Amino acid sequence: MEKSRWSETVEWDIETWKRAFEFWELEINWTGIERALEIGARRGGPSRWLAQKGIEVDCTDRKNTLSTAGAVKQIEEENLKISFFDLDVLDLLEIEKYDLIICKSVLGGVGHHDQNQKISQAISNIHQALKPGGVFLFAENLESSPIHRILRKKLVRWGEGWNYIPFSQLKVFFDEFSECKIYSTGFLSTFGRSEKQRTILAKIDRIFLPIIPQKWNYLGYGIAKKEHEN
Repeated sequence: MEKSRWSETVEWDIETWKRAFEFWELEINWTGIERALEIGARRGGPSRWLAQKGIEVDCTDRKNTLSTAGAVKQIEEENLKISFFDLDVLDLLEIEKYDLIICKSVLGGVGHHDQNQKISQAISNIHQALKPGGVFLFAENLESSPIHRILRKKLVRWGEGWNYIPFSQLKVFFDEFSECKIYSTGFLSTFGRSEKQRTILAKIDRIFLPIIPQKWNYLGYGIAKKEHEN
């Protein structure tokens, strides 16, 4: 299988999750973005994607950020402006520091075991940390269909505890923001057991997604914008 240009940024289920990044690429006015924060970075793909645009990035995860995300060889070779340190989003206390904050598959873990109040707190902290006019980019696993919920409990080791947010509820978390655009995608591709299988199923998804109820999509993504100062 040909290596996707999004492989190192997205990491898994690439054909489906890359749609969030393609949307962000077109939607953001990148000339106004100077400093960014990635939350829950894992291997730091989104941080590298942002830094390649000349943005100064703080790449963070709850623990072992430097040894996990900082170990990506290409980041060192490209001399990108990325700082690595540990941070729990619930402890994010910065005020109007960042032009952009991004997280991918993070909020469901923050609000594990249906703790929606922790998701609300995390998003409130993010809102506070953004400069006026700043943007929050998010991509999250959704509740999806009954078959998705059943198989997650059987096949995904964290499936019992992860907070899979219903699409209808997702926008509720962004009340503090002046604007919010949310979209959804994905149905079959998550069932693939390998990246090759997920890629094939994602192509089949393109045929069936228009007739599948939106609440059955398993990926929700979007942009929330903080109000400009008057």
